[in-house]
Amino acid sequence: AVASLLAVSAAWVPAAGAQGIQRDAAIISEAVSSRVDAYIYKVDTRSKLEFRGTTLAARAFGTAKVSAETSRTGVDAEFEKLPQPGELGPYTVYVLWAITPEGRASSLGVLELSGSGKADIEVGTPLNGFAMILTAEPHFLVSVPSTQVVMRNVAVEFTGRVQPVTTLADRAD
Repeated sequence: AVASLLAVSAAWVPAAGAQGIQRDAAIISEAVSSRVDAYIYKVDTRSKLEFRGTTLAARAFGTAKVSAETSRTGVDAEFEKLPQPGELGPYTVYVLWAITPEGRASSLGVLELSGSGKADIEVGTPLNGFAMILTAEPHFLVSVPSTQVVMRNVAVEFTGRVQPVTTLADRAD
């Protein structure tokens, strides 16, 4: 299940009969990384992406218009049929994340979800190449994505290059 796609970075793994050892583990597993693509946008182009729901929100869908400019990339996204975050566990909000091909996560913003499961967001980022995922979070101040990935991006009309995200690095800030 997609909920298990993400593992905690730098988790403690107990060694049998010995003290614990620290092991760095990728947050996005190898099985999933091939299904999360980052899009490196060509400057002065417009692209269209779809968001597809994971098993956590199989009926959910969304679209995004991405405008790549010299110093900024604009994202105008709409989502529909999202379950309320509390239906997935102890979560109160959805956060849209930009994930660089190198695995750095940056929050693009929190969705204002309607009672009918609709939301839209219009944001900008200095990044010109990234994947987008939507996660359920316990609160809006999180600095890294949770394991509750509910949607991921897929290109429909795109000008640029595609690069798979192979890991998700823990942020120092």
